[in-house]
Amino acid sequence: MVLGTLQTRDQFNNDLNNRYKQVVRQRLEDICLEQGLFADVTFELDDGSVPAHKAILTARCDVMKAMFSGDFRESSAKVIVFPGVREYTFHKLLCYLYTDEVPAISSARCLNLLELANRLCLPRLVNLVESRVIEDLERLSQNEGNEAVENCLRLLEPCKLHNADQLADWCMNYLCVNYNKLCKMSPRSVRLLHPENQEYLNEHRWPPVWYLKDYDYYQKCLAERDRENKPTLKRNRNQSGCLCFSGTSKTRRESSSGGEGTASSANNDPQSERPLFDSIESGEQVV
Repeated sequence: MVLGTLQTRDQFNNDLNNRYKQVVRQRLEDICLEQGLFADVTFELDDGSVPAHKAILTARCDVMKAMFSGDFRESSAKVIVFPGVREYTFHKLLCYLYTDEVPAISSARCLNLLELANRLCLPRLVNLVESRVIEDLERLSQNEGNEAVENCLRLLEPCKLHNADQLADWCMNYLCVNYNKLCKMSPRSVRLLHPENQEYLNEHRWPPVWYLKDYDYYQKCLAERDRENKPTLKRNRNQSGCLCFSGTSKTRRESSSGGEGTASSANNDPQSERPLFDSIESGEQVV
């Protein structure tokens, strides 16, 4: 019965609902964004103009609704001047307003979109941009370069200004984990941060200061112990000598000491002091 309900009633089939929403989004993007059909307003930007539809903008953005339906000059204007916004950024905004999705955006070009989303009071757009930027930063962090650290350092304080708190927290945590790389790469930029951010980085840096001090102390103790052990090993090596010749040396020392004793006893013998010719005359054999 449950299976039959899911198969026959579309409102209970989540997969079918998701596919329908995706089709609607794709059609809105193709017809309204790419082709600009039935547009009734044009936004003049810093580097071009973009057509749009008042009905969709009014339904998706409260600021746009107040601008188009209130007693403002823009409510009846066909061309609206939008200073401080470029076409790339405004196109990302329209993609969100028309499809409730944000295309992939790099961490190097996200600040303008975050600023615009904060200006138009679109917190969901801010969250979606944060998610996209974090994905890009995670991809960059897998590389050996310093691009991820540079982008996090550049995004940290502007993200807090534009209420992108989740992205700011992610950047702060990444900088704490890569604190040594950050200091080697750009120590001057670290000193230019807000004092509260500098204090947080120093307090939560990795490795922490106490670990570095303990590690240095351990290395000093290890080096001192090695210096103390080297003379002892050298002295023991000189005393032991080579195992191959230790027995021979002992035998040589004993034989030499015995020879010296024999020579001394021979020198002390009174007969050994007799002249050689006296021995020959007495008929003794000289050996």
